Amino acid sequence: MKKIKLIICLYLLICCGSILASDLVFADSLDLQYDPTEGEVMREWLLATSSESDLDLTLANPGDKALVEQTVNGYTVRIINLKRSIERKFGYSENGATDVQVISVDVCYTTPDSIEWLLDGPPDMLRTDSIVSQGWEEKFNYWDEKKADGKEIGEKCVRYMFNFDLETKIDPPITIEFSELKVSTSGGYYPCREMKERFETNPRAREAGITIHCTDIPTGVPDGMEPLAIASVHLDGYDESRLTKQEAHALMLEIESGVIYGPWIFRIHPTN
Repeated sequence: MKKIKLIICLYLLICCGSILASDLVFADSLDLQYDPTEGEVMREWLLATSSESDLDLTLANPGDKALVEQTVNGYTVRIINLKRSIERKFGYSENGATDVQVISVDVCYTTPDSIEWLLDGPPDMLRTDSIVSQGWEEKFNYWDEKKADGKEIGEKCVRYMFNFDLETKIDPPITIEFSELKVSTSGGYYPCREMKERFETNPRAREAGITIHCTDIPTGVPDGMEPLAIASVHLDGYDESRLTKQEAHALMLEIESGVIYGPWIFRIHPTN
């Protein structure tokens, strides 16, 4: 299985036009001390050179041991790994391929239902006292994603990659901020299909006995600009022994919104 994952990851890297340099630099994996009230990690930022043969391209998996985690509004974000490397990138400058400094953050997060959820943040999601990121690249571990099934919530993992010039000095402490979880929809003609699946696979909706009536309403907007239709959702039923109609309606609107707000903020810095 590991060999298959390695082949898939190498194929994706080639397709994306990213060729790793033969020498990469990683932060050592060390024991951490974490104060959940402060959202801080104490770790040493020690660097060691690793050859390509030692490189592990496996993305994080649901259930992997976390360096640190936080739960906000019932949903958990877990940082699995943090690395610094030198990579050769195409399209990063006008001179073609160039070496850049990359900070990679492997993250896993829980999801409310089986539809695709994205963990988002501001452009300066990663920052230090002297530098801030200007956006990022992503790689999702789709093949090992744990889907919500109406009984349990799901979990998916992603690698965030932040590019900096080689001359940029990146000194800890490093702050990483995620602002919200949000649904990523297909935006087609039949949004109610996704909406119904979301309620059917959402454990909170299932426990509350919530059922909905949904109608696809065309927007009349050309494809590629906005959704071709929107879902009009109405409360159809709920478990009266568990909650009132007002509470059921409020829960329906919360689930329909497709947004869970954080923030989840982590601060990583050396012990010496």
